[in-house]
Amino acid sequence: MKGIIVVLVMFAAAPRPAAFAQPSPGYTPNGVYFEALGQGLLYSVNFDHRFTENIAVRVGFSHFTIGFISDVTISTIPLMVEYLFGTGNHHLEIGAGAVPIYGRISGDLFGSSEGTTGAWVVVATATVGYRYQPAGEGFLFRIGLTPFFMNAGAQLFGGASIGYAF
Repeated sequence: MKGIIVVLVMFAAAPRPAAFAQPSPGYTPNGVYFEALGQGLLYSVNFDHRFTENIAVRVGFSHFTIGFISDVTISTIPLMVEYLFGTGNHHLEIGAGAVPIYGRISGDLFGSSEGTTGAWVVVATATVGYRYQPAGEGFLFRIGLTPFFMNAGAQLFGGASIGYAF
């Protein structure tokens, strides 16, 4: 009996091996979401990664065609750095970035037969808004102002997003 007690005491006093899993940082580091309007102009699909509880980066993409007299095709790639104020699920989101925009006009524009023309432009942008993102996996929601800054001045815009944080 003494031998069993000695073995149990030695086992209890022995150092524990380190855990194999990484500790939870207290926030979900990734999110994917669909944004209506916002930096994608009409819409965008986005991936968001939080490096810390407060600092995140985002990359998105949109591509759409509007056909009236001719076809206008627009592609955008929102690129943002964001700072999240607050802890828990509710955050004030402040961000800045750039949106490369490709615009192409094809077809018969106002009776001319010039064919297809296209160009890239990069526009500065920002975000000021509200973000709901749970500490664990789940529903993600964002809404805010997304102004664009161009040579002619600032153009006020806005957007709303829904997605999933993981």
